[in-house]
Amino acid sequence: MRELSERFVPQGASHEHQKIALFTDTLNEINGVAITIRRLIDTARERGIELVVITSSTEGTSFKSGVMNFTPVGECALPEYPDLKLGFPPILDVIEYFERKGFTRIHASTPGTMGLLGLLIGKLMNIPISGTYHTDIPLYVRDLSNDTFLENVAWNYMIWFYSQMEEVMVPSTSTRSQLISRGLAAEKVKPLPRWVDTDVFAPSKKEAAFWKRHGINGGLKVLYVGRVSKEKNLKLLADAFKELVDGGLRSTLSIVGDGPYRKELERELASYPAVFTGFLAGDDLCAAYASSDVFVFPSTTDTFGNVVLEAQASGLPVIVSNSGGPKELMVDRSTGLVVESGNRESLVNAMRCLLKDDTMRKAMGMNAREFTLTNGVCASQAYSTILRCTTDNSGVNLAPKTPAQVCAQEGI
Repeated sequence: MRELSERFVPQGASHEHQKIALFTDTLNEINGVAITIRRLIDTARERGIELVVITSSTEGTSFKSGVMNFTPVGECALPEYPDLKLGFPPILDVIEYFERKGFTRIHASTPGTMGLLGLLIGKLMNIPISGTYHTDIPLYVRDLSNDTFLENVAWNYMIWFYSQMEEVMVPSTSTRSQLISRGLAAEKVKPLPRWVDTDVFAPSKKEAAFWKRHGINGGLKVLYVGRVSKEKNLKLLADAFKELVDGGLRSTLSIVGDGPYRKELERELASYPAVFTGFLAGDDLCAAYASSDVFVFPSTTDTFGNVVLEAQASGLPVIVSNSGGPKELMVDRSTGLVVESGNRESLVNAMRCLLKDDTMRKAMGMNAREFTLTNGVCASQAYSTILRCTTDNSGVNLAPKTPAQVCAQEGI
């Protein structure tokens, strides 16, 4: 029936009511994937699109609607991440629910047990399935294990898994190139349009007394926001910050977030002016951004980097690595600085440059805010490749403009 419909129904005509099931292994955790899924649920609800997130966790979700959580038949903790557990879903219950609800499309947000189950259902029922490549798992494996064999095993699995999809959404051009170079068909790879809410994250959220409540009095404030884990390259950030302080530069490093590396990092910075706030959200997170001076994100494994956009929207210049997706979310030497991956001297020089030059720091902060205001994805196109709520036949790339495009547009 689908083949007949595609052949005889005029192109663009709505011949079938779409009901999307999104399978995910992560929802309650604090990470970029979970944040994206939460925003996706809100976006679908606002547009009147039927989207149900299917997951399997012993923890209840905070959502009143839009989520179906199956109690897992078993769980296992991931190495290096004891607080992150992979659930084994009740397969027959999920299949029965899926069939009863009449879903017409599947989206696999993660390649774990839930993603595999979504793939299985798609093949069994001949339902179209797409996926998102959110996390550079092979590089995580390499950084955590220092084992290239395991990294290659992870890559083989990733390419096999995503090769089963009709389409694969990617957050950055560097991720797209990486997947294609590893063997994923180029025609499958599509952009995932998304941006930052510039009303939520803004310089106006600055609070004069915010950091005083955390014991910081005076001095310039260097900020990191994200998961506190080894693969985020936080040892490099700690070493660079210590070198700056030892050299006489008066500043404070604020780490916002939590994770398995926090205690070790706290010991590393015990005798230095560093503050660990733990997880922040809502107004507190917005104030943490807007009340700081420089944002540093040394990760080399992130495919996107929501926090890089949030910092710029809050009026902060950013320092990012030349590896991964975050460098595509800023303009080097205009909204911040790009440093060589894993190079402490490069990071120290960039941090020193922005902390010592008030004029440059403030100008880049203003440019950063303007960049997020003028370069955002049109609201009607956000997450459109997953929600399939628009048809674009013009060939226009719906992804955010690249730094080169922005530079050409603004004459930089």
